[in-house]
Amino acid sequence: MVVLDVILDKILLLSIIMLIGFLAEKTGYVKGLRASVSPLLTRITLPLLVITTLSGQARNPQTQNTAIAVFVFGIVFVFILLFLGKLSVLPFRFDKKRKDVHICLTAFGNSIFLGYPLLDALWGPQAVFYAAFFSIANDLTAWTVGILILSRTKSGKLDFRRLLNPTTLSYVVGALLFIFSLRLPDKLHQTAATIGSTTTVLSMLFLGATLASVRLKELFASLSSITIILIKMILVPLGAFYVLRWLIPALTLPVDAMIAAVVALELAMPCQSVFPILAQEFGSDAEYAATTICLTTAASLLTLPFIYTFMI
Repeated sequence: MVVLDVILDKILLLSIIMLIGFLAEKTGYVKGLRASVSPLLTRITLPLLVITTLSGQARNPQTQNTAIAVFVFGIVFVFILLFLGKLSVLPFRFDKKRKDVHICLTAFGNSIFLGYPLLDALWGPQAVFYAAFFSIANDLTAWTVGILILSRTKSGKLDFRRLLNPTTLSYVVGALLFIFSLRLPDKLHQTAATIGSTTTVLSMLFLGATLASVRLKELFASLSSITIILIKMILVPLGAFYVLRWLIPALTLPVDAMIAAVVALELAMPCQSVFPILAQEFGSDAEYAATTICLTTAASLLTLPFIYTFMI
């Protein structure tokens, strides 16, 4: 089954990279791995990835309506997930740090590294093109609303100064390049894209290093991770698929019918791997973020093929 083959291939690759980070931290082979990787990701590789991804998208009038629709629906469903994430913490006695991380993990998924190859294998480049606009909605919200949530003070006030960070600024630059159909000079674009492409590897090394400080019983004792799997990876994606499949013809929207499947599968992705890094940057619960990402990534071996069966 093509879905399972793609998922297994990507998760195996992620697991090997995480294992290297885990061993490097656990054995002391690389001292200060977490501390050195975190600023490298948030200040260099992620911003360059954002800029080159946006500036590399070609504007096509035939698909522009669908791309805009994917972006809008992505924003809507991410906010639905944020709301459900806030509700889902109520049964648990979390401190503020873990509560904020749980809300963010419920809302934001690994839409690029796992999402793009899966969609490409199922429906080809057109689906990946649409998925790019879901990723923009997902990541833009993560780096604005997500940052605000994680950076809240003890009194609960939002620190809007946190929005002025390299990644959110890179979205502004990237959006301007896309809107005006501009592209960096070839060598500069290639250099930036090469550096940006290391984001996934560095994220996995950081995740493995973070897991080195987590006790084994904590990895399997978190019942709250089950709520994320149920809400983010099963219920909301299925709901989104059926709502969009009904809504598009009902409103006679001039968009590709593929949009329902693309949005649903992107919503069903496991938790976004950058959040352990952001949690550490803002003094939140990085260990909880790391364990939850591992559990949801493992669970996706079952949940993604399950979601796909409803689209056949």
